[in-house]
Amino acid sequence: MSTFTVTIADSIYKVTIEPDGSTSIDGVPTSLTIRNADTTTFVLSAKGSTERIVCQRNEGDFAVLLDGEQHAVTVETERDQLIKQYGRKAESGHVRSEIHAPMPALVVKVEVCEGDEVEAGQGLCILEAMKMENELKAHRSGRVRQVFAKEGKTVEKNELLIVLE
Repeated sequence: MSTFTVTIADSIYKVTIEPDGSTSIDGVPTSLTIRNADTTTFVLSAKGSTERIVCQRNEGDFAVLLDGEQHAVTVETERDQLIKQYGRKAESGHVRSEIHAPMPALVVKVEVCEGDEVEAGQGLCILEAMKMENELKAHRSGRVRQVFAKEGKTVEKNELLIVLE
């Protein structure tokens, strides 16, 4: 059995995966299934509906793109919880977060400059893909260390756009 604490915005969920693959969320059995479509795209099925999500790992967190909106998601194991409980740091030193393009796209607008202070949830840049605009947002507060995104430039999937510290 594997147990994870999943935090999305201000909501916290306890997800348990049994050895037979069955899952429960907050102790309630669910028919949740996740399968890989490729290295960053997953197909999530639950309660009769199916969603395609794009997931990018940023340090210990994930940036999840769902329905054109980016969400910061933290997944912690029981070990992570114990480390936090006893006040030890899992990693030492400087925390750096990289914002990568979740898909091939055109950079429509860059909303920050190097040295800017940003708040969690603040827009960083806007990408256009498949005639839809997607705003990439900061998943945590920090300072913009580097900006690689340039307005009018086409970027590839996983291309580094912005570095926060």
